[in-house]
Amino acid sequence: MLAEYTARNAEALMQVANEGQISIRSFPAEVLGTLRRLSDEAIEELAKSDALARKTRDSYVAFYTRVRRWHDISERTWLNVRAPD
Repeated sequence: MLAEYTARNAEALMQVANEGQISIRSFPAEVLGTLRRLSDEAIEELAKSDALARKTRDSYVAFYTRVRRWHDISERTWLNVRAPD
């Protein structure tokens, strides 16, 4: 399923980019950092007030912690090595 989403998102991005009426850019690091901080604060606030939210947050954090290192040496590395020059 993830591969299908990735393929369709890539197609949609090419379509939007080829229309030529917009510029596709990444958010600045400062903006992403602020969004991350605000998101973390909101999730923590919710987790403090709701047992299911806390359980969900804890599950996600445990999962992310387990898979991040794998993705760093597999997916991220593969994309960087295989990127066309």
